[in-house]
Amino acid sequence: MHTPLSLIVKKLATTPPEIVCEILQDLRFWDVLRLIAHDNPSVNYSVMSHPWYGKVFKQSMDLLAPMKETTRTYWDFGREMRWKLAPLDSPLALSAGFESQAHRSRPDLYPLFTQQHDNYWHDADIGHQYTVIINYMKLRIANYLNSLDGLQFKLLPYYSNEPHALLVERLDLDIDGLKRRWIEYKRAQSNLMTQRARQLTRAADLLEANPDILKLASDPSQQRRKSLGHIIQNMRGIAQKMLQGSMIRGDANCGRCYFFVYFPVVPFDACLRIVLKNIKAHRKNGSSGVYSEGSSQDENEKKGPIEVFLAGLSSIYTGRHKWLWTIHDAPVKKMQYTEFTNPERIPRVMDGDNPYDPQQDPCTSELNYEQLKFVSGYTKFYRFLLSQKTVALRDNIQMAWDKHDDRELEWLEAFVKVYRLVQASQPATANT
Repeated sequence: MHTPLSLIVKKLATTPPEIVCEILQDLRFWDVLRLIAHDNPSVNYSVMSHPWYGKVFKQSMDLLAPMKETTRTYWDFGREMRWKLAPLDSPLALSAGFESQAHRSRPDLYPLFTQQHDNYWHDADIGHQYTVIINYMKLRIANYLNSLDGLQFKLLPYYSNEPHALLVERLDLDIDGLKRRWIEYKRAQSNLMTQRARQLTRAADLLEANPDILKLASDPSQQRRKSLGHIIQNMRGIAQKMLQGSMIRGDANCGRCYFFVYFPVVPFDACLRIVLKNIKAHRKNGSSGVYSEGSSQDENEKKGPIEVFLAGLSSIYTGRHKWLWTIHDAPVKKMQYTEFTNPERIPRVMDGDNPYDPQQDPCTSELNYEQLKFVSGYTKFYRFLLSQKTVALRDNIQMAWDKHDDRELEWLEAFVKVYRLVQASQPATANT
């Protein structure tokens, strides 16, 4: 079992400095930095007293403070990214007395900064390891943050409290700036994952409470499944994994199948038809809804779900930047990332083989209810896209990191309420 580093620091603090200097002689530079990061005065004095490390820090405590801050940031960042913090080809792996030539022998380690920041590697004093060491840690963090250029990372500014903190106007090695960017990346990611987990958990709750009228969007069957326990448990388990995973670290998108295009839970086609038939019948009869008349307050409360249901009937809400839908002989979905463009919407309801016309009022039109169906995640459109190994597929997979539009959840909850109103007023019809 490894001895905690904090305990090692305490023991070194009570050890004579000359013995500590001998111990430091056998340590890697990274190990010494870890000791310095604990900010123990006795240990810091021993480091300054060491014949080689004292020269590195120029016997100046003023140089120790920025090194400690950089070390702590690099340490925290590297552990979260699961890095090898002192790889063998890095200056951190060197022992006392060795000078690092990493910036000359391995310029490929620092592709973004080798040309622009050559002065970071060279100093008036030959063998000035302080500059090399501190900027190695800064560069590794900066290179990683600047490599986060996939489409999924372009989602994060929408979930950030300070989106400007994620932008890089120039290549800078300021440790405070790097720390702000990293913290804001984590905060934005946490906001996104929390909302995704909330949506998936709520979808699981709705499916568990309403297995007679709802199903998974990816399930091609229009028959109620005998057992949904394992499916619901899986959905909730994935929701928890979302909170533990890291897009920044490069973890797999474990919830992709529930966020690819469609909201994970949809109504059965037969239940959708029942609701629309009853709304249309009551409207023709001059009734204000699908429920028995009661007090004005009750009536207003029941009108709300019906209005939400009808408003979102024509198409799936895709949010401000997520999906574009085009239909050709071989239909595909394309992603368009623009902040201000309102993308086309994916049809929610199909009348036969044609998308439902959003200008059509389901309460007055002559819809063929026998042909009416909900566009599920198992349609030919979904299956066609999954079979394509194209840039469009890759882009869509990356965008599956995004959450659903919250109006999708509101629409599904409204459908459940409306169906239950129909069931309560006409149980024989709703249960057929």
